[in-house]
Amino acid sequence: MLNYFYIILFSFVSSLFWILVAVRFIDRKNPEPFKELIKVFLGGCLITVPVFILVQGAKYFLGQFNLPDFFYILLLSFMVDGLIEELGKFFVLKDGVCNKSCFDEPIDGLVYGVTVAMGFAFVENILYLAFARPELIILRFITPTLMHALASGIVGYHLYLAKSKKVSSAKKKFYVFFGLLLAIVFHGLFNSVIRYNIFINYIPLAILIVLSYIYLLAGLRKAQKEKESQ
Repeated sequence: MLNYFYIILFSFVSSLFWILVAVRFIDRKNPEPFKELIKVFLGGCLITVPVFILVQGAKYFLGQFNLPDFFYILLLSFMVDGLIEELGKFFVLKDGVCNKSCFDEPIDGLVYGVTVAMGFAFVENILYLAFARPELIILRFITPTLMHALASGIVGYHLYLAKSKKVSSAKKKFYVFFGLLLAIVFHGLFNSVIRYNIFINYIPLAILIVLSYIYLLAGLRKAQKEKESQ
């Protein structure tokens, strides 16, 4: 078992790294209020424990059935990890910043999404790494933490669309639903690949991350152009 001090230090540094990338390098022109970022980060931290308990309970429940490995991995990755974890982060993001006046630019969805994801990943890493092999530390830093950042960034971007677009209530709900669905599917695909634990699987994993980043970046640029043209 790893020393808890190093687990907490590693988890904090990995989360802080991605927040700094979002805040200092992506949102330099009009940075978000520090107080709001702290609130969202702490919200991400707090939601992790009940989510973790639900996920572990669902895993135990699925384990009672003699499912083929393929179906077990799909259910675990999409319906347990993807659905429960993304819903938890979504509620923090929606209730924490959606109605705030500072949530007024496309990039804000990414910044707040990354921040809530890093609060979540900070506590999740502590919970998982306490029982992990030492060689998994770097892997945990590079892959799941980045996955959480991208997934919540996608949700945050679609929450901005729902708030800013002058469309019907039904269309706004569709933006939110579609963003959450994309995050769940991305999360599920990511965890499915990881669970097969074959080195060659990191090729489709890298492709998945790159495609998600391209989708998010293209959407943010389009939304920013629309905002500037108004």
